Amino acid sequence: MKSIISLILFVCLLSSCGKTIFNATFEPDPLNGVPNTNQQTGTIHFNHSDTLVLVRRIPGLPNNKWVDITRRTSQTSITSLQCKVDTMRGAKSYHFSTFLYIPTGAGLASISFETFNQAESQLQGFLHIDFTTDNKIRLNDDDSKKFGSFTRDRPFILAVGFDTRTANPVATISISGAGASGTSTQPLLNIGAISDYHLFGQVRLWMGWPQTGHFYADNIVVSYN
Repeated sequence: MKSIISLILFVCLLSSCGKTIFNATFEPDPLNGVPNTNQQTGTIHFNHSDTLVLVRRIPGLPNNKWVDITRRTSQTSITSLQCKVDTMRGAKSYHFSTFLYIPTGAGLASISFETFNQAESQLQGFLHIDFTTDNKIRLNDDDSKKFGSFTRDRPFILAVGFDTRTANPVATISISGAGASGTSTQPLLNIGAISDYHLFGQVRLWMGWPQTGHFYADNIVVSYN
């Protein structure tokens, strides 16, 4: 319990830095229902309206709500939750943080950083992070860029920072918390408007083919300086 409280305090400290342009805790949302489009700051959008993106509690953890993202064996599509900032801010220094909880048996879970008006059907982003089945963190689908480790069935923090005001910006990606550690860097991709980091405005949490299972996220925050 002490480690969970420390994680909460750490995320609160991170979210207090700069101007918040997206914030979702899911506390106002209906338990066991779909999350509200309008969050504390910004909006969320998901590609399934049934039981694949729901607000849940995790047994054995403090009594807060999480968003639960599920992909079934029978699905031919991905399951995704797009977190959209309130307004595109252009070239800034950005910081993203969230709690994650990946259960035993869940397939690969992904987080992508995207442009402000990117459609749900467009999956390419300028930074792509996978939480792999061997409990590592992989960058941009490149196995040579795996780093760190995380423990399943325990909450941990993902933090990402990048400054699009600089030439050739580089993201710093860190995980920390209960049984999780690791830090790496990755240059941001810029290969056309669909992955132009100058147009940053969305973070997508998703699970794609052929992965199955589910994972949770909470206290999703994007801020800038």
